[in-house]
Amino acid sequence: MIIRVLGCHGSELTIVDGQGGTYECRTCGFLVNETCMVDAGSVSAGLQEAEQGKIRHVLLSHAHFDHIKGLPLLADNLADDWVPAGYAVKSSCFANSPMVAANLTVS
Repeated sequence: MIIRVLGCHGSELTIVDGQGGTYECRTCGFLVNETCMVDAGSVSAGLQEAEQGKIRHVLLSHAHFDHIKGLPLLADNLADDWVPAGYAVKSSCFANSPMVAANLTVS
């Protein structure tokens, strides 16, 4: 099992240390085996579009904003490439592109 930590902070910010170095903090998100997200706070900020295209499942620990905020952008990014038979397509609120009503397994 390969787990990639995309973020594990309650907000997004850049921290500057005392020596001039910077650290980027992202909201919660863990990619498991390249196809499953555990929490989705940082999915759109932490993954390139090709990496997002491999995601097939999302598991949410709870519904706080920092754990779910990447879901609308992930759905919008995936909608153009992956619309399985039998799924409803509706207009997206993002740039008038199509969006799948239920394209991810969310637990």
